[in-house]
Amino acid sequence: MKKIISIFSVMLLLFSGITVYAQEIPQDNEGDSVVAQTEQLLEVDVVNGTERVIDLSETATYSMVADTAASETISERSVIGTDERTKITNTTISPYYAIAYLSITMEDGQTYRGTGFMISPNTMLTAGHCLKSSTSKAKSVTVYAGRNGTSKPITAHMTKYYVDTKYTGSEADWDYGIMVLDSNIGNTTGWFGLHGTSGSSIGTTNIRVTGYPADLAGYYMWTCAGTVSNITTNRFMHTADTAGGESGSPTYFYNGTYGNQAVGIHTHGGNYSRRITTTLVNWLKDNGYAK
Repeated sequence: MKKIISIFSVMLLLFSGITVYAQEIPQDNEGDSVVAQTEQLLEVDVVNGTERVIDLSETATYSMVADTAASETISERSVIGTDERTKITNTTISPYYAIAYLSITMEDGQTYRGTGFMISPNTMLTAGHCLKSSTSKAKSVTVYAGRNGTSKPITAHMTKYYVDTKYTGSEADWDYGIMVLDSNIGNTTGWFGLHGTSGSSIGTTNIRVTGYPADLAGYYMWTCAGTVSNITTNRFMHTADTAGGESGSPTYFYNGTYGNQAVGIHTHGGNYSRRITTTLVNWLKDNGYAK
């Protein structure tokens, strides 16, 4: 199936929202949230072995301007009709360098693959189920930004992660995760901007999903364009072809002013993405995880 920061107020595409600039790398000259609600995050420090719960308070709206800088479980395929995915041959240009293959090891010993994308020098977003299941949590994640088969141009490791406290392994509305890395690889790869909307619009009808599907041979990046439908408070559907392994991929569009803007995180076959909320973007900014 085809699926799945100065403070100011602005009207954008006839609705209120927040826009965060993307950071792009020199090779490429290309380059609004849901209704605010009470959210909590579970912080897991995999280095020190500690956990705590953090409240996400509703705060002011920001716009962030970025500098320019240089055995795995496979879920169900979701392609409708002709497979329209295209292989990315140059993964070290924007925005592709900011997308990473994730090698995930859970506390119970199970290993998985997934996708994540950079939103600042040392922070990335992914799907919640890449970090937590109903029976286990992530023990370690190795991040291969811009992986292209056996070529791994840059590598980092997760030191800390956050998942929503309402996510226990199956709640699709809360299926998102934040990963903090041990190095500032985003200064090399660049990062995506975050585009938050409120109400029944996400600010675009055309999106793209790019990640690492497991149904195609090798460890390569593939991309597909699609359109948006069935927008709810926390999720939306899209028609971009995807497959298992692409959970955590950015669902994004390009804006001539703000760059590549992520409006969601691809999470499920069907094809669904989790919306990036205003509350989440504000928390990321206030805590130094988004620029």
